[in-house]
Parts: sequence; structure tokens; C-alpha cells
Amino acid sequence: MTAIVLTRHRSNWWGTRRVPHFPLRPSVRLPLSVLIISQPSDVHAHAVIHALSLQGVDAALFSESDFPQKVMGTYDSRDDAFLLGGALDSSGVRTVWNRRRMPPVLHPSLHAADRRLAASIGSGFLRSWFDCFDEAVWVNAPEAAERGERKAVQLSAALKAGLLVPPTLISNDQARIRRFLEENAPAIVKPITIMSWDTGEVWIGMTTTRVTPDDIWDSVAVEACPMIYQREVAKDCEYRVIVCGEEMVCVEIDSQGTEGAELDWRDVKHRALRTRHVEVPAEIVEPIRRFMDALGLVHGSFDFIRGRDGRCYFLEINQQGQFLWLEECVPDLGLLSLMTEFLAEGGQRSFRSAGRAPALRYNDYVDSGRALQDIDAAVDRHVADLAPRIIKEVDYV
Repeated sequence: MTAIVLTRHRSNWWGTRRVPHFPLRPSVRLPLSVLIISQPSDVHAHAVIHALSLQGVDAALFSESDFPQKVMGTYDSRDDAFLLGGALDSSGVRTVWNRRRMPPVLHPSLHAADRRLAASIGSGFLRSWFDCFDEAVWVNAPEAAERGERKAVQLSAALKAGLLVPPTLISNDQARIRRFLEENAPAIVKPITIMSWDTGEVWIGMTTTRVTPDDIWDSVAVEACPMIYQREVAKDCEYRVIVCGEEMVCVEIDSQGTEGAELDWRDVKHRALRTRHVEVPAEIVEPIRRFMDALGLVHGSFDFIRGRDGRCYFLEINQQGQFLWLEECVPDLGLLSLMTEFLAEGGQRSFRSAGRAPALRYNDYVDSGRALQDIDAAVDRHVADLAPRIIKEVDYV
């Protein structure tokens, strides 16, 4: 039998070999330092695994979609061990990168009446396995990650931390929305989470859109879907700030100097954006730290606007947002190196980089063709993927 074995007794030896993805040869038991929970097509996960391997750090990707078709699970109280079929010895896991979660994928032959119950029980069983990683550091911890995705929670935490927030309403109350828009013109609307439609021919996504009270006429549609309504801020530029422990990296995005990016820079291809590496604006450094501590986060990607009034406005944090694309725009940014070091050193909130030379640059990983090779191999190896797409179409969120 092959198995991922997790016990309460930890190994002190981390090994020096790279651990490949599931499945492995039968009866192989390899030590593992970094476990990455993500979907098979996640280029961030593959880039980090490859960079870690170059540093002699064992890392592997686990896709929840493999349960229960490819991965079986057992808890045995006789030796207090939790086993998931595979062949990775996870007793030495030091860091868990809680990157992109997926639901278990049930066998298509399972009766439709049983699927909802089986999916619920399976998800709960996997959570029990994750709970056993009580000595590993999570980036980010499941409860903090879930809470950190809630936009109302983010805005409240930002205000308490001392960040400036534009007048914002999250609501499905038609009357309140219309009144807010009348009082805060010009205004924009954006979805609470990714909102997209697959027509079978094209993929359509909603980003930031200007809105007026006259647009809020269909009560059924408005009430069915709460949205974020916000006073539009006159922009000078925008910032994306990447946080790993105590380290912060800031990229200035000249959205106002890029055609099509003025309202939302996600509306253009990222390589068309005018970007540069800058210092984190001094007025947001301590508030960001307070925000991270309040939500229990150790990693995240912040978005800010620098208004024409000179002030920085908080928009949101994506606690597992895309960030390596920034290296394609600013090649010497070193974000892949920073994330690799952060995970290898244990993912602590107190992490400070030693500033070593990068073992791998993201552009080199992509341009070499290794990224597509790793993604194709992973998609073929795993049961399912939520977002199969080519690497050049990586989203920004």
C-alpha cells in the first residue's frame, strides 16, 4: 500500500531530494518540507516547487480533486496516524501553502441523489487531515484565509488598521444602493468575488464598471446578487503590495498612462502595463502590518490607489492573489525568490529575507517552456482542474 502518512511525531530530517507530484512508485516514502495545496494548472505552485527543488528543499503539490478517486484516506487511532493514499511521508511538513482550494471530485457513476452528501462528508474528512498539520505553519491558516476573502471583513479591518477606504456600500438593497449612488457620484460597481460566464465559445468576466442610479432598475437582479458600490477615486497611479511575513514589495502601476487600464488595469494584458518597483508608501506600512495581524494573515496581495489628492486608498487584499506576473513586467523584482525563501524558512509572520541571489527567475521558468511542461503533466496526472488555461492567460486576482 502507498500512503501519505501524517503522525503527531515529527521527523527532524528534511532531506535533500525533490519530491515529485502524485502518484509515486509503490512503497516509496520520501521526506517532505513544503506541501502546496492547489489546482493542477496553478503556475505559481509549479514555479515555487521548481525553485525550491533547486535549493534542495522538498515540496509537492496536493490537489483535493484527487480525493476520493485517486487518493484514499484512513485515520487509525492505534498509532494516531492519518493516511492519504499516495506515497509521501508528510510527517516532516514544515510549511503548508494553502494556495488554491478545490472540492473533491466524485466518480461520475455515483448516483445523483448521493452526490451532495458524499461531497460534504468527503470535504469534512479532508479538513480533518489538514487539521492534523498542527505543528506546520500555514500560509494562510484555513480559518484566516476564509475570513480574509470576505470583502466586508477586509474593509472593516482596513478602517480599524488606519487605512483610508473610499465610501463603499456592499448591498443588495435596491433603495439603499440608489441613494448611495446619488450621494457618491461618480461611482463604480464591482463583484464581491470573481464573476464570469462561460458561453461555450468565449469566457466573459466582470471587472470594475461605472454605474449610476438609473442602472439599478431590475430589483430581482439587484436583490439576487449583492455587489460592491464605491465612490470613484480620481487616480494618479495604483499599487500592488505583496506581503510575505514582514517583507513588503511594492509595484507602481501606471493605469492612467495605459490605454484601457484607466478604470481597471485587469482589463488589459499585463505586459502592456507600465510598471516599476517602488518603495512601499510610508503612510501604509504600519497599517498594513496591523491589518495582517488583525486577520491572522502572513501573506497577501494588496491593491491601493494613489489619488490625485496624494492619498493612498485601500481597495482590497487577495490573500492568495496572483503576483508572479509582476516579474514579467519588472524582471528584477525577485518575487519568486522571496516566496520560495518565505516557504522554505517556515512561513512565519516574523519572516525577514536574507536577500540571497535568486535560484530561479520567473521569466526564465516561463520562457524555458518548463512552466507549460509542468502544467500539462500535472493536468494529465490529476483528476480535475477548476481553471485549465494556458500560462499566458494567468489572471491577476
